[in-house]
Amino acid sequence: MMKRVDTLSMPLPEDILKRKWAGDLDGAIRAIDIRLAGEMPQMLRWRLECERERIRRLPTQYPWGRAEALERLRALVPGVTEEKLEELELAGFVDFIYINGEKRYFVRFHKSLVKSGALKKPDDADSGYANEWLDSMISEMKRDGGIARRITLETSVCVDDEDFVPGVYLAHLPFPAETAQQSDVRLLAGDPDGINPADAPARCAWWRRELAENHEFRIRYSYVSRLRYADPLGMPAPDAPLYPGEKAPCDDDLGESGAYIRFTPYLRALAEEITAGETTSLGKAYQIYQFVTTKITYTFMRDYFQFDNHGEYCAVNLKGDCGL
Repeated sequence: MMKRVDTLSMPLPEDILKRKWAGDLDGAIRAIDIRLAGEMPQMLRWRLECERERIRRLPTQYPWGRAEALERLRALVPGVTEEKLEELELAGFVDFIYINGEKRYFVRFHKSLVKSGALKKPDDADSGYANEWLDSMISEMKRDGGIARRITLETSVCVDDEDFVPGVYLAHLPFPAETAQQSDVRLLAGDPDGINPADAPARCAWWRRELAENHEFRIRYSYVSRLRYADPLGMPAPDAPLYPGEKAPCDDDLGESGAYIRFTPYLRALAEEITAGETTSLGKAYQIYQFVTTKITYTFMRDYFQFDNHGEYCAVNLKGDCGL
């Protein structure tokens, strides 16, 4: 059954799209409301409902004007000029939109510039790829055939104070499931009303509370992460799967899914170009890995809900994060 979010694979009516990217967000929402008041195909109605919510959220993702953006950038990298910022924008390293004629910058654009290496802090050393913490674990994995570490995480969710109204709230926070690579899951702190079964498609801790005042829902948990070492290019194939208890991938795991995983003509052509000359699945996978790790710049991204197709966005803009 199609979900509302799956309709993000559909194009928007042209006039609404023009208003959105011209920065006339209020006009785009009014145009959507007029359409929604009339009759239309169900898929188009869902598409417009999703877009209305996306547009409503956009200003929270892009809070900084030009002066504020420079101020935050200079706090990380002193002395950055407006000309340098413009140069980085034109090169595609800076995420911005227009709202009511004003250029507004992504909330973490400045941190992306430093993380990606497009700009360096004055005290950054050119240490190359070496990473003492990471390299020591890689050495341990190669020596012992694997590695295990207990991971402890704390996470929370709440309503913004300006948006809170008294009433009944249902809150969810991700909670780890037992899998081939993680075990011994423990809830260390927090008072959820329940935790989904271990085999839930998306396991969560959840609360259903009537709130008279705003409240933060918080949990802390830990689990043991175990990874086995393999070098498919330099080592013989193992006699048995690395994780025997894990289900083998099925067609659904490797296929298209809703709006966000779609094998568009561009992605199909790109895959053929990247893997040209390779005859094995391993060789093709390695060439795709090389493309992602050498051609895609790691960049903090806006909410995933704002994207129509994660893979194509990443492949066209040559930037993304671990979720894209």
